[in-house]
Amino acid sequence: MRVYIAILLLGIATKVTASVPDLDGIKELCHSSAKLLEKGKMKDLADTLVPHWPINQEEINKLVHQGMSQFELFTFRSGSALGTEFIGTRKAGSSFVMHTYAIKF
Repeated sequence: MRVYIAILLLGIATKVTASVPDLDGIKELCHSSAKLLEKGKMKDLADTLVPHWPINQEEINKLVHQGMSQFELFTFRSGSALGTEFIGTRKAGSSFVMHTYAIKF
């Protein structure tokens, strides 16, 4: 029996914009972001999320650098990711939603 170690690496708070018009659009954004994270593509992940984050570019650059170094260290110890799995969705009121994904190693 193969044992999967799942690590939750992605929590995304997005504001709804014209490019993400509804909750289904946000779920798709989170899913594609989790897939980029699984592959270690931190720069592409940041580029995908920048339009939805009210964060300045310097902070995003720090996040990308830190994410890359942590991901490389983790994959060095654990091997490459085996996949991404959708865990679930939680909603609070009409304006907050959290989609949870796990990256399996």
